[in-house]
Amino acid sequence: MTTLPAVTPEPEPEALPNPPGALRLLALLTAAEGLVMIGYAMADLVIAAVAGSDQWGAVWFVVVGLGLWGLGLLWSARGLLRVRRWAFTPVVFTQLMFGLLALTFFGSASVVAKVAWGAVFTLAVVVLRLAFARDVRNALITPAAEQ
Repeated sequence: MTTLPAVTPEPEPEALPNPPGALRLLALLTAAEGLVMIGYAMADLVIAAVAGSDQWGAVWFVVVGLGLWGLGLLWSARGLLRVRRWAFTPVVFTQLMFGLLALTFFGSASVVAKVAWGAVFTLAVVVLRLAFARDVRNALITPAAEQ
């Protein structure tokens, strides 16, 4: 009769850090932006398919571009919740891009579009303010051993 080898227990996974409230809110807003971008990309694809678009190159550019960017924001939100330093850069870059685009398009937009671009700009400012809050900076910059 053969005996089975002893089973060694797996090491316990590393405990997730407890991020401050501002960092959790930043991660939530980042994830929401990512989901909106992915949703817009999918809606654009569906609308183009239903309407019989002849501009499929532009549609796929939007779908792939916004879809990957949205997935990157979701990944960054996960990184923020795990207090990873690298997650800070894509969030700040996205807000700077959204803010500049909103300011650029705001002047020549219709009233409804001005409200939408105004909301985008406001969200970008709020997220940038959260990204540079003292709690977030301390959580992302201070090494875990010192916390």
